[in-house]
Amino acid sequence: MNGLSSLKTLRLSENHLEGTVHIHELNNLTNLKNLDLSDNRIESFQPSKQGNETQLRLTNLEELDLSYNLFRNNIFSFVQGFSSLKSLYMQGNQLQGSIDVKGLNNLTNLKNFDLTSNRIKSFGPSKQGINIYISIHSTKFLIM
Repeated sequence: MNGLSSLKTLRLSENHLEGTVHIHELNNLTNLKNLDLSDNRIESFQPSKQGNETQLRLTNLEELDLSYNLFRNNIFSFVQGFSSLKSLYMQGNQLQGSIDVKGLNNLTNLKNFDLTSNRIKSFGPSKQGINIYISIHSTKFLIM
């Protein structure tokens, strides 16, 4: 994706992306504000070719839509590096059990976090309060 550094929005929803997606190519999109990978069958992201890095360096990213994929709870280690992120959409994935929200502490600009239609049991501890709107409508909570 060289030569697309001024791109602000990338929508790859409903493109039949499956399994593991190679993310290192997106690091060249330095001005990207909106990334939509929704409605695919993505399970995880392949680490960068440089070392063991699994995070993108998209410092201007404000909206990330990963809804309706096959992500599990480990996806939160991937998103914690997006310091400019304002909205994160995770509805309709394979999130279940206890969700550890302490990785979201680094997302100081995050205001909208949609977790609808998952199987979340509880939220893990956070060292500091999180001032975001979390949507959990239609989420199946497992009561034990």
